[in-house]
Amino acid sequence: MLDDYLRRHDGVITLAQARRAGLSLKAVQRRIAAGHWIRCSRGVYFVNDRPFTDAARIRAAVWG
Repeated sequence: MLDDYLRRHDGVITLAQARRAGLSLKAVQRRIAAGHWIRCSRGVYFVNDRPFTDAARIRAAVWG
């Protein structure tokens, strides 16, 4: 479910969306600490397993 969501949204996710998908705040923090997710702005993250495309940049800017 989360992978499908990230694929459809250019690898960008908000904290609220991650929480709705079932991730705890601690799970999100672990992904950030491990370098799997990169903070774009407060509450907006990019999954660091794909290119940070123009579409991802725009989505992160709009959501941030």
